[in-house]
Amino acid sequence: DVSAVAATAVAGGATLLHYRYKYIDTRQLVTRARAIKAALAGSTVPLLVNDRIDVALAAGADGVHIGQDDMAAADARCLLGPDAIIGLTLKTTEALGQLAKGSFEAANDNFTKQVNSVKKAAAK
Repeated sequence: DVSAVAATAVAGGATLLHYRYKYIDTRQLVTRARAIKAALAGSTVPLLVNDRIDVALAAGADGVHIGQDDMAAADARCLLGPDAIIGLTLKTTEALGQLAKGSFEAANDNFTKQVNSVKKAAAK
């Protein structure tokens, strides 16, 4: 039960929940995200939905986490509004360079996957 897991995470000190599940249909994603959001009621813990701006909007989530192949952060910001949390995965040194130039200013946080690969590439 996703709501029980969410409640346990909050009780254990979680400060943010990132709902990441790709292998079910949209209705199930929305239903589960709503259940998690309901379990977070009364806490200050925000809920981010992975990749799916539509699901985040339908479920009343606090934001999204998107990757380089998903909707652009600026477009997600337009849809979600100024108060939404937008996390962004950066996988390449090129993306890190774009970050340095302010290309991802619509995102709140920048999460980096494959950190070791990026560090190795940057060191060359």
